[in-house]
Amino acid sequence: LPVEAYRCLWKYLNKWDKSVKDKKEKYHRKLVRDFIFVLANTGLRLGEARQLKWNLVSITKGKNKYPNVKIVVPPEISKVKHKGERTAIGLRGDILDRIKRYSPATKPRDFVFPDYDNPKELIKRDVLYDLWKVIKEESGIDKYEVGLPYTYYSLRDTFATYRLNFGNVD
Repeated sequence: LPVEAYRCLWKYLNKWDKSVKDKKEKYHRKLVRDFIFVLANTGLRLGEARQLKWNLVSITKGKNKYPNVKIVVPPEISKVKHKGERTAIGLRGDILDRIKRYSPATKPRDFVFPDYDNPKELIKRDVLYDLWKVIKEESGIDKYEVGLPYTYYSLRDTFATYRLNFGNVD
């Protein structure tokens, strides 16, 4: 996403659960908001983030005002299983801390993004895609689209682009 589109998305997501009264809907909105921010700040693929468990996450002090996050991506949850384990280093470890404050599942073997009705299961794909559709319609990010429509995978590309342009990474 271009900077303007990400800024638009960020502003929208930081308030989109505020007026929701239904507990399940509010939980899903907060979790999807944080799911999006984790994808954009770590470069994880959608499936990797969905299957992420707390024992794979560590949060460390960063050089900026937010903590960093280190995520071990084991081959069994990766799209490229044959390449073995990899480590994703990202910004905004505070988002994972925030998830721990409202999540019903915070033990080491629990999913970081659990289902509302069954916290031992990972969040349903329909929930992610249904809410992504709402986000796109209501946030206005689609006005920044050039070419293909934005998807969750666009956040992986956003991470890579921002790291190259702003992160002093070659």
